[in-house]
Amino acid sequence: MPVQLEERRQFKRYSAVPIKIYLKRDGEFRFTEMLDISLGGLQVRTNIDFNIYENYECQVEIPLKDGKDIIYAKAMVWRIEPDESNMKLGKRFVAFRFIEIHEYDKVVIAEFLSSFDEDVPYT
Repeated sequence: MPVQLEERRQFKRYSAVPIKIYLKRDGEFRFTEMLDISLGGLQVRTNIDFNIYENYECQVEIPLKDGKDIIYAKAMVWRIEPDESNMKLGKRFVAFRFIEIHEYDKVVIAEFLSSFDEDVPYT
C-alpha cells in the first residue's frame, strides 16, 4: 500500500521573483539574498549571524512600474542550516516566519506573487 505524504506548508512558496529583502541586524538594514518567499515567511542565504527563535525587523522591497513598494514586518528565525556549497564563505540558509505583518501588506505581496509560478527553482 503506497504511503501518502501530507503537504505541511500553509502557504505557496515562490523562488524566482525580483523581491529584495533587507533584515535589520546591529541597528541597520542589510541586504540579504532571498531564496524564496511566501505569505508566511521567507528564506535567505547569508553570512550574517542570526539567532534561532529571535525576532528581526524585515524590509520587503517589491518592484513596481513607477518605483517600489516597501513593506515592513517582524520575522522570527525559524530554521538555520549550513550552505554546504558555500561553507568557505560562511554562508547559511536562514528561514524566517512572519510574526507581525499588516493584512494589507499580505495582500500586496499576494497580488505581486500571483503573476509568478509557484516553486520555480532558485537560480
